[in-house]
Amino acid sequence: KKYMEEFDSSTGEKGVDIFRRAEDYLDAPRIAEFFLDYKDSIPKSKRSVLEENITPDQSGGSVGSVNNSDKTTFTLQEVDKFFSDYSKGVYRNKEKEASQIEARITKAYMNGNIR
Repeated sequence: KKYMEEFDSSTGEKGVDIFRRAEDYLDAPRIAEFFLDYKDSIPKSKRSVLEENITPDQSGGSVGSVNNSDKTTFTLQEVDKFFSDYSKGVYRNKEKEASQIEARITKAYMNGNIR
């Protein structure tokens, strides 16, 4: 909660106001960026404990495809991968597909289904 009350140095706005506006506009990239910025603000000692509790080990399985059109729950790893792929141009000339995935991620976020 304290993080949400801090002022953004570039805009002078409180984080909570920036986040709510991104939510209102269904701006999933900005919301994802907000979470990544928050993660980066956590001291490394606390972050490693947090990651031990939420980050799956690499012992087996796969991330899975975010292209599954009926997917309603996403992991943070899947969200990160989608936005990373998007920024690398993986979805170039696939704007409709990217938009559909982003909408599902946003819906999952709004329903509390990002794990």
